[in-house]
Amino acid sequence: MTVTIRSAFSSDGYIIDQSLTKEFRYGSFSSPYNGCGWIACYNLLLASGIKTSCGEVIAALTPTLQLGGLIGTRMRHVQAYLRSKGLNVQLTKKSAGIISVCEKADHGILWYWDGLEPHFIAFTRVGDGTFRFFNAVEGEENHISDIRSFLKKHTFVPCVRVLTVIK
Repeated sequence: MTVTIRSAFSSDGYIIDQSLTKEFRYGSFSSPYNGCGWIACYNLLLASGIKTSCGEVIAALTPTLQLGGLIGTRMRHVQAYLRSKGLNVQLTKKSAGIISVCEKADHGILWYWDGLEPHFIAFTRVGDGTFRFFNAVEGEENHISDIRSFLKKHTFVPCVRVLTVIK
């Protein structure tokens, strides 16, 4: 009998299952509740070749939380943090331009409505027009898709924001 042990981390170090991050406190809550913002930052830094730890990202973003993290991380704080780490990130707020902006990016963070709640995920280019998405589907190690298909499948309302990194 084979026993599968689920992990919050992929085999190459990305966080792919937020539901398994209970040991990481983020404000007044554990990360399964409100940790998608710091998780997206951690994953984007890893994709960009910047070494960091979960604790370092959490420590940097925790002071920016409102109401102890009840409403999660704000996009402007994600952007400021990533810039402080030396990344040239560009914010796009118009949902109509998201696909073309993402298609030009090497890496990025999407903020979108996943069901009835907002969610941050990181992505990185893996091929011509295809990307690997982290923490979009709990535990999925290699979630590969183009941006258009990803948004069609995962967004509940057409309100999307993206931070992109272009080398």
